[in-house]
Amino acid sequence: MTDLKEYFKKFSENYLFGKTKPVWRAVWFCLSFIFVTGFVMFIVFSIAAALKMKRIPSVWSLFFLYLPWLGIIYIFRRYMDDKSLQSLGLNLDSNVFKFFMGLIWGAVLITLVFDINIFLGNLAAKSYAWESYSGAQIFLFLSNAVFYLLISAFMEELVFRGYILQNLIEGLNVYLAVGISSLIFALLHIINAGFNILGILNIFLFGIILSLLYLYGRNLWLLIGLHFAWNFCQINIFGFPVYGFTNQSLIELEMGGLEILNGRQFWARGEHFEYIRSLFRNIDSSISNKCF
Repeated sequence: MTDLKEYFKKFSENYLFGKTKPVWRAVWFCLSFIFVTGFVMFIVFSIAAALKMKRIPSVWSLFFLYLPWLGIIYIFRRYMDDKSLQSLGLNLDSNVFKFFMGLIWGAVLITLVFDINIFLGNLAAKSYAWESYSGAQIFLFLSNAVFYLLISAFMEELVFRGYILQNLIEGLNVYLAVGISSLIFALLHIINAGFNILGILNIFLFGIILSLLYLYGRNLWLLIGLHFAWNFCQINIFGFPVYGFTNQSLIELEMGGLEILNGRQFWARGEHFEYIRSLFRNIDSSISNKCF
């Protein structure tokens, strides 16, 4: 009986709550994250079905999904890692500048994607929001988008480049940690409509870019700014299709040409693989010089 107690004690210390087992902490975090996300989605869809709702309001995710996410991160970081949330890379001190740099990077990169597609004839502007909506209506839907997408970008970075990546880095080779965290990031988006293998690959590559940027600066604010700006400009400015959903945007696009370039059925992340490979090489070189 004593041996059995000792076994469970060692198992608990080494695999459940041991502060020297960062990889296992990441594993248990992912399992808890998946369970809570699945449970919350089941509740939300059940409520929506009971109310006979044809579409679930995006704002629901802010309360029913992101609050539990934040709770899980806090519990694991505070009680299993014995560290603060700020230690994940949220220290604001001199990092407000990095957030705005991320905004600029994200906006510039997705604008390049848009311009290249226009130049190649894969996209064309079909109509503009100001032709059908008043200034007040445009301001309202853009404000709502900023509110929702900013919180969404913050939470995704906190989960993937925050808790998961940083714990994996403590226990694994840094590149393996980047690959695993990016794969988890990509697989999470399988639940979205209009998705396919190429879409998963694009999200995976986008996750790698964000992970490498974290390794370079060891701060999440640059990533949050870039993630938000990319999503906002992609969805609400240029009107790229996102997972098959229709979104309000300043520009309504007409699709043509290759789907791999215009993102007709999947998120526009990573369409131009040469650009991604080039950026990957540049960041990787910088990280190698700075971190190793």
